[in-house]
Amino acid sequence: MLGCQKIDALERAVSIDHNRREYAEHYDELHFIVEANAEEALAERGDLLKKLISQGVLSSHGGSKLDTRKLSPGCRACGSGDWSCLFINGICNMSCFYCPTQQTSEDVPQTNTVPFADPRDYVDYLKRFNFTGVSISGGEPLLTYEKTLRYIRMVRKSLGDGVHIWMYTNGTLASRERLLGLRDAGLNEIRFDIGAVGYRLEPLSIAAGIFDVLTVEIPSVPEDFSLLSRTIPRLKEAGVQYLNLHQLRLTPYNLTKLSGRNYTFLHGPKVTVLESELTALKLMLQTFEQGVDLPINYCSFIYKDTYQKAAARRRGAEQIKKGHEDLTKRGFIRNLSIGGSAEKLESCTEHLKSIAEAEGAWFFDKGRGRIHFKEVLWKYMDFTDVTLFVKYDITAIRPELSYGHVFKTLDLNKRRKVYVERRPLGPEISLLGYEIESFWCHFIEERQVNINDPRSGICNYSKEFIKKVADLESFERCPEGLYDYY
Repeated sequence: MLGCQKIDALERAVSIDHNRREYAEHYDELHFIVEANAEEALAERGDLLKKLISQGVLSSHGGSKLDTRKLSPGCRACGSGDWSCLFINGICNMSCFYCPTQQTSEDVPQTNTVPFADPRDYVDYLKRFNFTGVSISGGEPLLTYEKTLRYIRMVRKSLGDGVHIWMYTNGTLASRERLLGLRDAGLNEIRFDIGAVGYRLEPLSIAAGIFDVLTVEIPSVPEDFSLLSRTIPRLKEAGVQYLNLHQLRLTPYNLTKLSGRNYTFLHGPKVTVLESELTALKLMLQTFEQGVDLPINYCSFIYKDTYQKAAARRRGAEQIKKGHEDLTKRGFIRNLSIGGSAEKLESCTEHLKSIAEAEGAWFFDKGRGRIHFKEVLWKYMDFTDVTLFVKYDITAIRPELSYGHVFKTLDLNKRRKVYVERRPLGPEISLLGYEIESFWCHFIEERQVNINDPRSGICNYSKEFIKKVADLESFERCPEGLYDYY
């Protein structure tokens, strides 16, 4: 459902503090939105979303991704969490003002900070984690054309038609000969950033008809609204099948370029540009109203920050979590346990031993006096006179061990290993009495209960528990809607 996330005062304060520390002495130079303008902007966005809904626009991933009625195969693989992005190099022949990172070093190909100098190792990594989508990015992949071909060819040869492969390019080096070579190596989809070349469409005309899928993927640049309005109908005529729009994001690298453009900046997990999101929504609406039959996907920053990260966390968590643990929607490992008297725990263990469904789904830690259990066993647990403990761990796939955390070694082949490390996310949270039942309602059954609504019958929750719910929420659920403006 399309809408806006509600960010409480504490989360706002934490976010603002994080942004302030990231930009240090430059923070006060940035033009952040003020409360009065935020209300006006939220109203404008709300009106745009209502109009888009009336046009039949659909969203997914908690309303953070729209329009989802027609997505390219690559976007579908990304949305399902089965996508690996390989940065084939770190060099580029353009200097786009919005580029988030410096592109001056031809690095070893890598994905999620794991380098793969040998394409055979990368293929075995893809197999190990059952990826169905692979994108080749940079830098500019065509600057290392032979290397790019080698990796695409190896992925296609080893994984066959079970994987969709696409590549990002600015198109400046996209000759017909090179594009045919990419297609013959196994590339299914090519995505052009025409914003890097002043929205020139010549590279598109060369690629049209060569690949199964032709996509344009660009940031939503506010000052280019009029030009984009005229260009979008021409994209369809040029053979483009999909248009992806992104929200501009501020980074320490592009700070000086973005801060001089009279943008309004927004706080959040990362600093983003207000006008960029509004421009994307306006372009979507205008395209619908003009009857241009070109699917547009607004890929918001909050979608990337929330759902792409959750997919990466789940990937490692699946490899290292224990039989009595669960994964939350945000990709964290959740460990549930109860503690109580020796007699109580003995009674619970005897009961669990008699349940066939419980085999392998619980564990009795006699030393600590805890019974750990999966959420599927909740209905069999007696929570009278016990404390429920909830603990969360985060995972990461690493090329080398840090030796600071619990880990699992994954052999990709005889030459190459990767490691899954897990570390705790803060102290465990303890719940008693009504808090236990409330945890079940909120996060297992996922009943939408407003704990501050007098009509809910549970408005006598303590401030301490409301704080616990907020903490649990950040581990359990992905936020709903586009990000708040503040």
